[in-house]
Parts: sequence; structure tokens; C-alpha cells
Amino acid sequence: MSEAHDLLERAVQSAATNPVELTVRELLGHWGAKRRGYWIVETITQDLAEHGLSTDPPFEDAWIDEQVKLVKAKGHITTTAPPVASGVAGEPGPAAALRVRHIQSSKRTVVSVPPDAALSLAQALMLKNDYSQLAVMSGPRSLRGAVSWKSIAQAQLRDQGCSLGDTIIPAVPVNLDDELLPLIPTIVEREFLFVLAQDNTVGGIVTMADLSLEYNQLARPFFLIGEIERRLRRAISDNFDQEALHNVRDPGDSGREVASAEDLAFGEYKRLLEKPDNWQRLQWNVDRTVFISTLDEVRTVRNEVMHFSPDPIDEEQLTMLTNFIRWVKVLDPRP
Repeated sequence: MSEAHDLLERAVQSAATNPVELTVRELLGHWGAKRRGYWIVETITQDLAEHGLSTDPPFEDAWIDEQVKLVKAKGHITTTAPPVASGVAGEPGPAAALRVRHIQSSKRTVVSVPPDAALSLAQALMLKNDYSQLAVMSGPRSLRGAVSWKSIAQAQLRDQGCSLGDTIIPAVPVNLDDELLPLIPTIVEREFLFVLAQDNTVGGIVTMADLSLEYNQLARPFFLIGEIERRLRRAISDNFDQEALHNVRDPGDSGREVASAEDLAFGEYKRLLEKPDNWQRLQWNVDRTVFISTLDEVRTVRNEVMHFSPDPIDEEQLTMLTNFIRWVKVLDPRP
């Protein structure tokens, strides 16, 4: 990979005085990747280590469009890849949790008002920016609370002439490296959380709207892949006996019992159907080579979505999954 090599050589020369700075997305592009799948993360990590480099912040944890610097690695850096987390049929298992920093808005500039501001100023700023809430701060590191349309309405029910101080509600600060999943109930209850940057300034916010957007980006591929797997398993169950399924089990996982199509890994679907004799059993009047090639594209996306990457898949991959489902529905129109 000449692009990656050129980048690393340039970074080594300038790391001490003027580190190369680029987004995670741009970094991945030098290795010909769009998302942080398990193997691409391992490859980049090892290549950086071999050149005595690391990224600040760590590229595997940062939001995909966050800037990272290629800096000299601190301490001893090993170039030996860590063991692969256990998965099905040799596929890498889960390697990272979603963190607050993976939500784009966690680094969005936070609009605030001081505690002694007029309520009309807070309302004007929320209307101007189409915000549902504002931070109330007496300094960049002093979060005093928040004001929202909901808290304003509740305060005005008690006193129509209320001040900003009457509308302030507690604000919950979280850190960029906090795991996102345990925080979801709090975000749902409070409707927003403020995010502290590494220097303890208020550097972002996560709202219910942000969660909804992220859920759509991350969950839709899960549903598409789930339907693809369900339809493939049904077709395989209808046309192959247990012996045929057992014969395509990953040789490296000989201890695993394969009693039905439910026990097959995605790569084993491909191994089963790419054999001409097996393909004939389905009686699908389409080109086997093109179908198997597309199935392998689905497998690659599936592994990234299910096993590691915190990045949403791109539109091209999403279109490929959608088109593949339509294709399979034509071949087997059952609901």
C-alpha cells in the first residue's frame, strides 16, 4: 500500500515537531478502507507500531470524522497482534463497545448562557439554533445546569413571571470514553446529557434526537442482514440434509455441532452454495458466480457490523444489502 507507506514515512519525519493530522476516515482511506473492521484496525495498528507511531487520540475509539495526530509512540510498542476474540467459524468476535465519543454530537459546540442571564436570551438562542435545551454555565468548566423548553413551561405554570434561575434543572455530565449503552436509559429519561472533553470543558451534548439518528444508522443494517440470513437459512433447510451441512463446517471448528442451517456461520453459506452440485439443488435460475460474489460482499459487511466497527456503513454498502434482499425475495417470494 504505497499511500499508507508514504503517509507513515512523512509522519515519522514530522512526528516530533509538526505531527501529521487527519481524520480517522482519511486515515482509513490510506489503507483502502472505509470502516474500522477488526482486521483493518489490526493492520493499521501494527503498521503504526512498526514505524514507532501511534495516534492521539487512539483512532480505533475516535469518531470517524474526528481529527487524530500521528505522534511518536510512548513506551514499548509490540507488533504482535493480540489474540482474536472468539467468534463463530473463525470469524472475529466483538472487540469494542460503542462509546459516547462515537456519537457525532459528542463534540458539537455547546451553546450556553450564564446563570444570571435573562430568560428571554435563553429562549432567543434556542429559537435561533432550533435547540430544545441550553447549558447554563458560569465558566467553560463550570456546568451549573440546563434550561429547556420543558423546564420553562413547567416554571411558567408555577409563575408566569419566572426568571431563568427558576427554570434551571440539573445537568448530567459524562465523559467521551464512557460506554454508551448503560447511558441510554438516562438519556431517555432526561432527554439529553452534556459531554466533558479531555480538559474537563463542556465539549458536546447527546440528545434523544442524536440517539434516534445513530440508532437508524446502526440498526438498519442489523435488520437487513438479519432478514438476509433468515431467508438463506430457510432455503438451505429446504434443500439440504444434515450431512450436507456438516460437510461445509469450518475445518478449524471441528468440535462445533451442526444440526441445522441455524448452526452455520455466514461464510459456511458461501462454502455450501458455491459448489455447482449444491447450487443446482436450489433451482435458482441466476448466475451462480455473480450470486456467490455478492454473497461474499454481504459477508464482509456483516462481519464488520456484527463484530467490531463503530462506524455506520456507507450508502453503497446499504444499497447492496437492500438490493440483495430484493434479489433473494424474487428467487424465493415467500414472506
